[in-house]
Amino acid sequence: MNTLASQFIDDEMNLPEKKVFVETVHKDPAFYRETIDLLDQEMLLTGDAVCRTPAVVFPELPAKVAGKKRFRMFYPLGLGLAAAAAILVLWLSPGQKDQPPTQMNRFVIYKPEATKVDITGTFTKWERIPLREAGNSGYWEVTLELPPGVHRFTYILDDHTPFADPTVLACEQDDFGGVDSIISTEI
Repeated sequence: MNTLASQFIDDEMNLPEKKVFVETVHKDPAFYRETIDLLDQEMLLTGDAVCRTPAVVFPELPAKVAGKKRFRMFYPLGLGLAAAAAILVLWLSPGQKDQPPTQMNRFVIYKPEATKVDITGTFTKWERIPLREAGNSGYWEVTLELPPGVHRFTYILDDHTPFADPTVLACEQDDFGGVDSIISTEI
């Protein structure tokens, strides 16, 4: 995510920085398109979580959308085969000590009525990680380092109310009657 666009969206700029932002948007069509896409995503944050694909956990996405590389979601069988192949490769090369590359991922949710927001998921081993308030805007955010793969997560509002991410289309019912959002990081 472009830092300049993120700061603009989160109203974290002073006037000279806003001027630079407007000039950049005016001069760079790709930056303009990315900013519009980010604004569309932020507008989804104000909506309620709706599991739009309960029957299809891993929808097929085009490899390229509007000139940007997108992650292709795998069906569980394909993911299982890929995991088995990865384990076999690691087993056959025991001297390899490299850790898989990680990716920084920013989680943002709009809940102005909340007094506390945590995130929990497979990438935290289901331990709660607190989000911080973004000023007085009603947004809560945290940036976490994620390993490659498919991850399930949910937000916890005020220590007890689970809330799926309304900007993530892939989701599934969890074992406790809630809904987990599902994201994939590039492998």
